[in-house]
Amino acid sequence: MSSSADPQTRESAEPATSIAQAPSRQAVAERQPVAAAGDRTRRSGLGPWLLMSPALTLLLVMTVVPAVHLFWSSLRNDTLLGGSGGFVGLDNYVNTLTDPGQR
Repeated sequence: MSSSADPQTRESAEPATSIAQAPSRQAVAERQPVAAAGDRTRRSGLGPWLLMSPALTLLLVMTVVPAVHLFWSSLRNDTLLGGSGGFVGLDNYVNTLTDPGQR
């Protein structure tokens, strides 16, 4: 018998040429070496956050701080010129919701 007539010999000697004969991704992944416990296999997620921190700080200062100040001002009897009538709590909201002229 010649080696070309034997199908097992011929398949092992020739490279895989079709998709059906190509090794699966799982088989390829199983052949790759596993990293040691001390090796860094992945980048730290801290770098991007450090780069975004100035922008996130500016966003926080420009949106959240004014929103908290606005809510605090709504609980007081303040005027736009800086006069303060003191703390009134939710009375401003009650007056707005019950005033017939506001509907």
